[in-house]
Amino acid sequence: MATLVLELNDAEIRAALGDEVVAVEPGYALLDGETLVTGIEAVRAVRLKPRQVFDRFWADLNQAPLPRPHPRAGSLADLAFAQLSSLWSRFGAGVDEVVFVVPGSYRRDQLGLLLGMAEACGIPARGLVDAAVASSQRRYPGRTLAHIDAGLHGVVVTLLGQDDGVSRQTVESTATVGLSALRERWLAAIADTFVIQTRFDPLHDAEAEQALFDHLPASLEALRQRDATRIEVEIRGVRLGAELKRSDLAAAADDLYASLVALLRLVHPADSPLVLQVSHRLAHLPGLLEKLAESSDLETVLVSPEAACEGALSRLDEIRTRDGREFVRRLSWTTGAQAGEHGAQAK
Repeated sequence: MATLVLELNDAEIRAALGDEVVAVEPGYALLDGETLVTGIEAVRAVRLKPRQVFDRFWADLNQAPLPRPHPRAGSLADLAFAQLSSLWSRFGAGVDEVVFVVPGSYRRDQLGLLLGMAEACGIPARGLVDAAVASSQRRYPGRTLAHIDAGLHGVVVTLLGQDDGVSRQTVESTATVGLSALRERWLAAIADTFVIQTRFDPLHDAEAEQALFDHLPASLEALRQRDATRIEVEIRGVRLGAELKRSDLAAAADDLYASLVALLRLVHPADSPLVLQVSHRLAHLPGLLEKLAESSDLETVLVSPEAACEGALSRLDEIRTRDGREFVRRLSWTTGAQAGEHGAQAK
């Protein structure tokens, strides 16, 4: 039986078919004339056509009308449906069942809307599972276990139970801090660096701003490995570059990082040792692990990009239901307890 797992995190919707990740794409939609496109193609117009690009339709998943009517979409749900339909048309051939991995912040009505869209697409939905639970495969005796992840417009912290399996206990989320807000801080910091080093403000030119936005992921990856990197943009045949420092981007996001620590303390006051599973979407952000390391009772474990999909696939028998409508919040462990070495720690 062929199973497709769809992890619905709007920062990078991930599709896994068996052991193979077949797609990773962001939750963006572009309405251009009578055209509706989603994913990477929409991202390429974020700064060029900002009024025509939408990126909140997965986070807010509802049937609220769009600010302007469009021939192919009248609501946020229509945009989510378009992206879901596109994924299914590309990867659904030969698939017998689909399991959705969803953020812990999703409400019951949002889950119902998701299943309704899946049915309209002809998707054979057979399960819904909480992303933090699916990502957790090992218990940590004697310590509290939590999981933190981010999407474009929010962060979710989940406190997890650890008896004979992993179970979702408490969920706290914020819609004021997400990867989109962090990117805005970093783009502003990078623009300031350009002004200082080149006297050119890339935020006053749509093409330059889009170029910075497109280069940001590579710059963050470079800064994960070293303290500084160079970023270059070409504007109307002129190439301009600036040297970026990891410490500058960390400083630009420091207060937002502090709010994430405060959110974490809502589910776990500082009164016992905590193992915090940090998703890859957060683990590589400049300065965040260092901020978390300021809490002496906290140890971080880095979660791989494939953890949620792999965790769902390895426990399909516990997730699968005939109508796919049960939201699974508890799964068995897949590996033994971690007693000695606890994984990658914040430094």
